[in-house]
Amino acid sequence: MHENKIAQAFQYIEKTLISSKTNIIYDHNIHKDPNEWPTPDECESSFPNPSGYGTGMEDGMISGGTMLDGCILLYENAHDKKAADMARRIVSGMLGCAEAAKDEGFIPRALSPIDGKSHYIESSKDQFTLFVFGMHRYYNSSLCSEAEKIKIRDIAVKIAKRAEKNVNAENGYDILCENGAKTINAQMWGDSLGNHEYLRLPMIYLFAWEVSGIKHFLDLYTALREEAINRSLPMTSYWHLYAVHQMQLSARLCYDADPDKQWRDKILELMKAVNKYILSQTDRIRSLLKDKSAYNMPQAPFRECLMNETPHKKNNLPCQSPLRPDAEDYWTLQDAAVISIIYRMVPGTPIDPDALRLLYEAFDKIDFKLHQRSLPVHFFDALCRTSFNEKF
Repeated sequence: MHENKIAQAFQYIEKTLISSKTNIIYDHNIHKDPNEWPTPDECESSFPNPSGYGTGMEDGMISGGTMLDGCILLYENAHDKKAADMARRIVSGMLGCAEAAKDEGFIPRALSPIDGKSHYIESSKDQFTLFVFGMHRYYNSSLCSEAEKIKIRDIAVKIAKRAEKNVNAENGYDILCENGAKTINAQMWGDSLGNHEYLRLPMIYLFAWEVSGIKHFLDLYTALREEAINRSLPMTSYWHLYAVHQMQLSARLCYDADPDKQWRDKILELMKAVNKYILSQTDRIRSLLKDKSAYNMPQAPFRECLMNETPHKKNNLPCQSPLRPDAEDYWTLQDAAVISIIYRMVPGTPIDPDALRLLYEAFDKIDFKLHQRSLPVHFFDALCRTSFNEKF
C-alpha cells in the first residue's frame, strides 16, 4: 500500500482545496484572496460564462465524487477515521449544492465560496455523472447514516424526474440549465452522443430506483438499457481520458445495481472492453509527460486571464472562458491517474504493473509546495484503488 503518497495527497486536498464554508472541493487553492473568486453578482449574471469555466468553480461535483470514492475505499479497508470524516464533509457539500438549486433536480457545479449559495446556471452530464456515482458509492457504504440516506433518496428522485421531464426530442435530449435554457454539454441521449456517454441517463434512472424502490424508474432504465450498452462500443479515440473514466463509472453503477444477472454480465463485458482500451494507453500518456514545472504553475485570478470565446451566444449570455496556460498538461497528468481508476473499477482486475509505474511517475511530477490545482484528487482515488481489493 502506498501510505505515504495517499497521505500526501489527502493532506494537500484537506488543507488546500476543500472549503470550510461549503465543504466543496474547488479547482484550485481555496485559501487565496476571496476577491479572486466569482462574486454572487457574477454568478447571477453568468460572468464570464454560464458554466463558471476557468473560475475555480467548474468541477466541484467531479472532484467530489472522485474523492468520495477514494475515501470510502480508505475507510472500509484501513478504518481510517480521517477518510470517514472527509467523506461526510464531501457528501454534505455535494448535497448542499443540490439543495441550493433553484430548479428541482438541477446539480450546480459548485457554490460560491463567498456566500456559500450562489452558483452558475449551467451544469453538465459529467457533473451529474460524478454526483450520482458518488452518492451511489456512499449510500451503499457503511458510512451512510439513515438521515443521509433520506436526503440522497430525495435528490436522486428529483434528478430522475428532471431527466424524465427534460430529456426529450423537443429539448434536444438536454437536461437543461437551471433557468430552462439549453446547455452546451448536458445532452443525455440521442444520436449526437459519443459512445462513452450512453449509460449516463440510464444510470440516473437506475440509481433513483435503487434508493427509492419506485418501479417506474427501473422501467425507464430497462427501456434504455439494451440500446445504451450496444451504443457504448466500439471504443474510439478520446481527447482526454476523463471521458472514459466517466464511461466506466456509469457502467460500474449499472453493474452494481441492475437486478438482472444476464444484463450485469453484459455490462461486465463492456467494462472489460473499456479496460482493454485504457491499458493500451499507458505508453502514449507516458510519452507526453513533461518536466515538473509544467504541472506546478501559479494560478492567476480568472479576471486576469486571457479570455477565449465559448459557444454560449445562443443563450444571449457572456461567452468568455479564462485561458489557463497549463490546461493541456493538466489533462495529460490527470490521464495518468484515471487509467488506474478505470481499470480497477472492474471486479477482480489485478494490479497492472505498467499502469502502476505510470501512476507513480506522474504523481512524482506534483510539487506539493507549489501545486495549486485539483489534480491530487484523482491521484488520491487512483492510489486508493490500487491499494485495496474491493469486497465484491
